[in-house]
Amino acid sequence: MPICTNCDSTVDDDAFICPFCGMKLEQKDKQDNNEELSSNFIVKLDSSSSPNLIVEKQLVSPQSIGEPIISEDQIFHSQDIEEIEMEEFQNQNVPISLSPVPERNYLVWFLLGIASLGICFLIYLYLNLEDLEKHSHYPLELKAKPIKVNPSSLLILFFISICFLFIPIFWYMYYIKYASLTNHIREQKIDTAPIKLLHPIYYMIPLVLSHIFAVIPFIIKLISKIDIRTSIPELFWSIFALIIVLTLITSVMDYYWQKAFNHHCKIAMINLNVIKNSA
Repeated sequence: MPICTNCDSTVDDDAFICPFCGMKLEQKDKQDNNEELSSNFIVKLDSSSSPNLIVEKQLVSPQSIGEPIISEDQIFHSQDIEEIEMEEFQNQNVPISLSPVPERNYLVWFLLGIASLGICFLIYLYLNLEDLEKHSHYPLELKAKPIKVNPSSLLILFFISICFLFIPIFWYMYYIKYASLTNHIREQKIDTAPIKLLHPIYYMIPLVLSHIFAVIPFIIKLISKIDIRTSIPELFWSIFALIIVLTLITSVMDYYWQKAFNHHCKIAMINLNVIKNSA
């Protein structure tokens, strides 16, 4: 409790005048409340391209409710986010042995497909699905989406489509092939995915149209009993030319798909060796 400096009497805390001698008392500036300020800390990341960890210290006086908050930003340079992700990537558990993904030459398979009247194209499609499944067991790259391809489960559909010539199954398998790799490398950096791919729908459009135009003469003959090859040769050869153009477009896109996959698998194998050597 305060003491009067004139008569040394003890007075109440809220007294302004000594009740014993009438001396005016000096008030301390709320020392107990103002000496210590409550502190709140907020941890956040700044919005720069290479984020830093910011600890924002807010000093709030309990006596100044409603007044503006005094804040002090203390910036601690954190480890680069991508470096942290790289460490997590390198710390992944890698199986002792992984099946290497073979590098396939699309031009060779294209010529084999023409020579075999399309049979080798089907074999090449199934091999692509197997290659994607092998790559799915590799450590997941930074910003990569998992590959979900199970060629064993698609094998039955594959034989059904061959036996009954059910073309939509082929479309489904081709979409899995294109979408799996496109989604896997879409957000990866150029040093792991040097060749970017188009959206799967752009691959499917020329493929589906080429198959549809290929069956148009058979449908016309089945419905109207007219063989457009002999009765309307202009229409037949126009459809044939359109099919050739669409097939070439699909082949060019398949070539770049295989090229992108080959490059990506090479880099993945290099990274895998780095992880094994650092383990």
